Amino acid sequence: MTPLLPALPALAGILLNLITPPTIVVPDWGWAVAVAALAARRHHWLWALPLLLLHDLLLYQEARPLLLPAVAIGLLLVLYIDRQSGPALPQRLLMVIVAATPLAAEGWSPRAIALSLLFAIPLWHGIRDREHTGQRGAPPPSPAPDAIE
Repeated sequence: MTPLLPALPALAGILLNLITPPTIVVPDWGWAVAVAALAARRHHWLWALPLLLLHDLLLYQEARPLLLPAVAIGLLLVLYIDRQSGPALPQRLLMVIVAATPLAAEGWSPRAIALSLLFAIPLWHGIRDREHTGQRGAPPPSPAPDAIE
């Protein structure tokens, strides 16, 4: 998967947030896709962080002082912990939670934050699996018959 491919759904997510009336509780689609891509692969920061800045400019008409720095801090935590103990699921989950905390300060309801997390986490695993296998929907490789005991 090319690094810019997840940027298209993130842009579509920002548009969904712009056209949805505020009376309906929806997840923050653009945030969820960008954070899911960052959790899947660290090198996605090249497009995800600028996309989050665009997200803030379009949704709030200004660069918010909380959202982008929280995602960047979460990414730095992942990089630091990866160097100390190797890449693993707990630090990715920590990054997603750190990145979600400013959504409450931005006025998102707890239900919308929960929906954003429930959208981001499976999406993160889907992006990771798709990039890992190099194919869409490919099953994981099965062990060799003599390796099964």
